[in-house]
Amino acid sequence: MKTECPECSKEKNNICRAEIRNGKCLNFAPDSISYAQHRLYRGIILPAICEAMGEINFQYVHDFVLKPRYLHQINGTAFYEYEEYNQIPDKHQGTGKIWQLDNGHYALIPSMGKFTKKETKEFLEFCERFLFLDLQGYIKPTDNKEYEALRRRVLK
Repeated sequence: MKTECPECSKEKNNICRAEIRNGKCLNFAPDSISYAQHRLYRGIILPAICEAMGEINFQYVHDFVLKPRYLHQINGTAFYEYEEYNQIPDKHQGTGKIWQLDNGHYALIPSMGKFTKKETKEFLEFCERFLFLDLQGYIKPTDNKEYEALRRRVLK
């Protein structure tokens, strides 16, 4: 079930798949690098990209704009392609987006939850370039302090 994460509640449309107990997100302890990555992306960069695009649906931009563009940059296509379903790595089966192509092969857009820390860092850097260079967007002045602190921690 999708639950609004208290750490990300600053943005109305910002929904994560966090496990909440007693108002705390168990997936992301505030002092963990995973929390910092999550907060930087879902709380600051993604909302800024959506605002620059004039889009109100954060999940749409995440799933159908940013991840495919990122994969196209690193892979040459907007998804990973496998001849057989069994060739899809186990960690991606049951997560992300998997569908069968017209040629009988299988396409995969992996879930960010399965990204390594290095992959997440590269994805965040891609999103920043997309925001600042391609969209000529910006981080809200009210978010600048938190953005700088999180960025120093995550993208060092």
